[in-house]
Amino acid sequence: MTKKIRKILSTGAGEVIEYLSINSICEDYPSLCKGGEDTDFIKKSLSGNGFFMLKDLKLRTGGVSDIGFASVGPYDYAFIFFDESRENIRIDDVFNYDIRTFLNGLTSKREFFIKDLRRFLNGSISANELERRHNSISGIFERYPIGDSTIYFNINFDDLVEREALSEGDPYTIRAVHSDDDYDLEEYENVKDNWLDGWLNKYVFRGESLQKYHELIKKLKPNNFANLGDKEYSEINDLIFTYFREEIDEILEEFIRIKNEEMKLATRDAIDKETQLAFGPYGIGIDWYDETVSMKASNLYALMRMENIYTLGAEDAIQKIISEIFIDSRFAGFDESRYEFENDKYFDWEQMDETSTKYLEKMIEKFDDNQDSYSKFNNIMDKFGFEVDSVTRRDLGNNIKIQILDFDSNKNVVRINVYSPNQFRKALTVDIDDFEEFLNNPTNFI
Repeated sequence: MTKKIRKILSTGAGEVIEYLSINSICEDYPSLCKGGEDTDFIKKSLSGNGFFMLKDLKLRTGGVSDIGFASVGPYDYAFIFFDESRENIRIDDVFNYDIRTFLNGLTSKREFFIKDLRRFLNGSISANELERRHNSISGIFERYPIGDSTIYFNINFDDLVEREALSEGDPYTIRAVHSDDDYDLEEYENVKDNWLDGWLNKYVFRGESLQKYHELIKKLKPNNFANLGDKEYSEINDLIFTYFREEIDEILEEFIRIKNEEMKLATRDAIDKETQLAFGPYGIGIDWYDETVSMKASNLYALMRMENIYTLGAEDAIQKIISEIFIDSRFAGFDESRYEFENDKYFDWEQMDETSTKYLEKMIEKFDDNQDSYSKFNNIMDKFGFEVDSVTRRDLGNNIKIQILDFDSNKNVVRINVYSPNQFRKALTVDIDDFEEFLNNPTNFI
């Protein structure tokens, strides 16, 4: 009797699971095991002809449900309907009910893909007819023999995440690195901090730009050039940032653009490599640009039979096949490790050097043209015992602290953030001729 029930259910729509113990049922469907009549009913079913579930059944109404089938006697059947959360249930007792009629009522007018694929392979239906019946097919490239024809399907990323074949962020990362759009990963604030910490210059400047960088340092710190360690580079970079904010921002923005492109291409390489390793042995093609999966018709038919996929439509069948391959190959996780993908060969060193050289030359020219302004700014800073940097908050008394952001020698102004009890932060621009007076009497300017 059990074999007959399983055979009938297998012709329906959905994956059939036979439960052999109350514990396994309670684990998957705890709402059935609250005690009382429900539990007694399940126990009777297990001791009779068995308890079966059709998983993730797509109904004609468009909903999704798990449907349990139980038999507690030769003519006594019950169908237990669950919503998608597998928590809410409805039990209907149906006596002397024809199981096949029940399943046909659920699945009438459904087209099972494997049947139509077999018809296509034996010439009973055309490629156009196969596409018409299954709209998830995005195209068929016919070859002869017909089994060599390639069938293309659209990839449903949301479904792959739901099946836990991909991590939640993987679809974004995969799409981003396989598109023509910019890949925004490295951020300005992080890059700026690396510059101020004194190590980004060692990575960015090479060739002519390195020479220009050293030339600028000699002008700014003529007595300190011979003994430069990490601390000194950090101080010099902060000084350069304060003096030449606009030019440094151009260099940092170019670095961000080129670095993001490097990480994009390196991530794409890694994804494509893992994709080929996972799907190549099965003769399956994954095109991340077009978001399609493709394979030979004969190969697809063999895979569906091997995986016992007899009761699914085209989209569900393909998603089931590729999701299981993703899971088996542990493909997911590219979004979580996106910062780890780097490859120097994709970093455009020539462009980076050209841009850096251009703006370093502008800094040198600006310094040469405005040495008096820089000297005046430096003398005031030295008089108050202030190092030139854009980060430190300096106490001017009366609960007033300031942050000297930068000095614009072209306009001869100092940009400042002021912090006081009356105002959390106030942006202020002070003329270089008023700068010393501001430091002595800040309340006159606030």
